[in-house]
Amino acid sequence: MEQNHLEKYDHLVSGLYREFGEYEGRPYVADRKPHALFRAHLLELQVSDTRVKSIAEAFGDLWDALCKLDYRNLQIVCREFEGLATLCKQYGEIEGMRSDFTNSKGEEYK
Repeated sequence: MEQNHLEKYDHLVSGLYREFGEYEGRPYVADRKPHALFRAHLLELQVSDTRVKSIAEAFGDLWDALCKLDYRNLQIVCREFEGLATLCKQYGEIEGMRSDFTNSKGEEYK
């Protein structure tokens, strides 16, 4: 990813986030810190720039935790917290990472 600010993303510039690049047609925060694509996505949604980092970190931690679960525990968590897998899948898609959470039969958790 290039680290040069693109003027077409000037509308995303804030007090905390000043540099934006583009990857596969999507903006990213060009500060070489984790969750660059997801943070830019939140800024596009007009989430307060003071909350973007913590929200992105939380989604990243949830996604990471779900990826590490075995099928049994993934099933327990996804049944108890309906919609969690869907949220993490969307996060993964935005960040360009693995985003399917399936059981041993290939059935996707929602």
